[in-house]
Amino acid sequence: MRTAISFTGGKDCVTTLHLLKHPSTYAWRLPNSLTSSTYHGADGFSTRSLTHEGQFDPVLLVTFVPASSSTPTRFLAHPLDIIEKQAAALGLPWITLPITADGQGTEGFMKGYRTALSRLTKPISEGGREIEAIATGDIDDVCNNFMAKTLAPLSPDMHLLRPLWDIKRPRLYELMREYDIYAIISCADPRMMPGEEKEDKEEVARQLVGGSAERNRVTSVVKSDDDKTIEKVDAAGERGEWHSMVLRCKMMNDRGVGIKVREEKRQKEGEYIVFASWDSAELFTEECKIHDV
Repeated sequence: MRTAISFTGGKDCVTTLHLLKHPSTYAWRLPNSLTSSTYHGADGFSTRSLTHEGQFDPVLLVTFVPASSSTPTRFLAHPLDIIEKQAAALGLPWITLPITADGQGTEGFMKGYRTALSRLTKPISEGGREIEAIATGDIDDVCNNFMAKTLAPLSPDMHLLRPLWDIKRPRLYELMREYDIYAIISCADPRMMPGEEKEDKEEVARQLVGGSAERNRVTSVVKSDDDKTIEKVDAAGERGEWHSMVLRCKMMNDRGVGIKVREEKRQKEGEYIVFASWDSAELFTEECKIHDV
């Protein structure tokens, strides 16, 4: 089944890509079903289980971007020029998919996504990609099941795969280690960090940004003085506390390619602390002998 990965370059979508390309011994399920209470009783997809390599073939990376912007799209957490480098290192084609809201509110955005995604299902001869499924790195229902509701009317032409859905955080990081996924935290929201004062929250965010997106490190940074983890900071950043970008992983390693960032700067942009050294990022190969990312 030709599958597109909803791709931001972060740890979760890269883990999803690896699970489809190189299925883990982890007994995981692709929860397409929207019939259980977990999915709020909606309808539309049948449950599938991944039992062997090749059932779902990732052939395309897709990044959704707003179509109405008069200036080039710029994402603080997931810069498009770095995603382009990631795609080159992974050896997969990558496209941006412009989204135009078709109406007001959430339903308008759903229609816009649906229109854009439906184009991917068309035959290549008609300018499409013959995509039969889209896989996301979603872990929790933080957007009111947006993608599932968006894709339901496209079934059975387009299936939704969410292999990380409801995964326990320690297991997520085990999978990252299994697939040699090394990511750095690219952006953090101080408003969601522990601390009494604004300055304290910003300092925690600065400590996170630029460092590795590894569970023990994240947990240690957001612990309180009494050594108890602040519960409101998700260990995977699933509620938007922080975001990540992958620099190395198994699929890159297999091709002898990775991404090197030669500087480590942080700066405040609006309400966020962001990694500000992406202009120093470059692809490297095994021959370059650059391994100290």
